[in-house]
Amino acid sequence: AALYTTGLLQVRSHNERGLRWLIDLLTKNFPYEMMKPQQDLRVLLQDFIQPMAQTSLSVKDYAHAFEDVRLCTSLLLGALERQSSGVNILVWGIPGAGKTELAKMIAAQLHAQLLEVCPQDAEGAPISASQRIRNFSVAQKFYADKPCLLLFDECEEVMASRNEFSHVAEGETVPRKSWINKTLETNAIPTIWISNSVDAF
Repeated sequence: AALYTTGLLQVRSHNERGLRWLIDLLTKNFPYEMMKPQQDLRVLLQDFIQPMAQTSLSVKDYAHAFEDVRLCTSLLLGALERQSSGVNILVWGIPGAGKTELAKMIAAQLHAQLLEVCPQDAEGAPISASQRIRNFSVAQKFYADKPCLLLFDECEEVMASRNEFSHVAEGETVPRKSWINKTLETNAIPTIWISNSVDAF
């Protein structure tokens, strides 16, 4: 039950290939990693939730956007201090504009660790939007007690509204808009969502 509620394990409701194919763990190596002694269970998530490197930029480098930076920093600081849920910031702009460095700088100002929901797996292969959603949900359970921020880069692949419905897990189809609304209202960890465009939202 604990594995299921944390999102580490899912049970496919539509599969005729036997019990092995009904049970879905996060990665193919996850069962083996679980068998190893761990002082911190969050080590098990390191393939898809990773700390971001520090940035060399400071507030002075964003003087042109001082008021926006001040507002974002104040909002996130309040969320961390009060452990508020449903706190999210969207940063969007053309590739190379410095969106990720901005997120790193804000996290540094708050003395909070910035954790990325990785867009690729340990082998460097792209992770599907549905898997990233699941990884994001798992992170909410394992890092809720830690003063940190989550970074979800290229979020347009999850938030794009091309279709009214989206396949978010094998055997399960739910309205994408409903999932997004619920997530943005209840996420325990303040999250910075980064996108190159909002045209498809």
